[in-house]
Amino acid sequence: LEGVEVYDILEDKRGYIWLATQNGLIRYDGYEFKRHYYNPNDSATIKSIVIWSLYEDRNGYIWVGCLESLYRYDPATESFKQYAYSGLLDRQMYGNSGINSITADKGGRIYFGVASYMGETITHALFYYDETEDKLKRFDYPENVDVLNIGSATTDKEGNVWVTSRSGFFKISPARTLSKIELPAGITSQESVFSLRTAIDQSGTIWIASANSALFSFNPSTEVFNMYSLKGLTEDDRKPLVPSSIA
Repeated sequence: LEGVEVYDILEDKRGYIWLATQNGLIRYDGYEFKRHYYNPNDSATIKSIVIWSLYEDRNGYIWVGCLESLYRYDPATESFKQYAYSGLLDRQMYGNSGINSITADKGGRIYFGVASYMGETITHALFYYDETEDKLKRFDYPENVDVLNIGSATTDKEGNVWVTSRSGFFKISPARTLSKIELPAGITSQESVFSLRTAIDQSGTIWIASANSALFSFNPSTEVFNMYSLKGLTEDDRKPLVPSSIA
């Protein structure tokens, strides 16, 4: 895997390690790496080469978020099924855009967030999978609210889905209603898909990576933010630190 950028890593329920890379989807079984290639004679193979995000749902399917496409992998049949979402956006597919984040609520609804590496504005960046109809649908926002260019989406123990985006910080309740939480002035995305990444610790505190050399914590109970500066951690503070992931 020399020279390959890895965007996401997933350990599935069987213990396999999946890697989302700029050069394809890769599975590691403890002994060797297997790269999944497209076979034009097999419709159950994956066409995309640039993979951004991975998620294993409650049924054991692995969702593969790609540049300009989305796939679901079935471990039982070792096959891929493609799901089109370009029709869910407000206009034709954006150049260099793709599924940047995947999560699910307690009811099993899977949410997908779209972002763009080229800085294109995506005006309706959140959609979900309808299990009963086996299709993707747009998530309807309240009037005068839109979720642009999603940075990350994660779910807490209570089943709330927390979404960071270019247009702010949002909460989707277990009842699947959307509300916006105002971010502090110090949090900025700076057009980077790596900024505004999130993780939730054991206490329920939400951590947010910002593009201005800072980390923020958010207490959902009090809705209070705290900032932690990353300055002084490198020899050159003129170059802002942008954490690409939190664990």
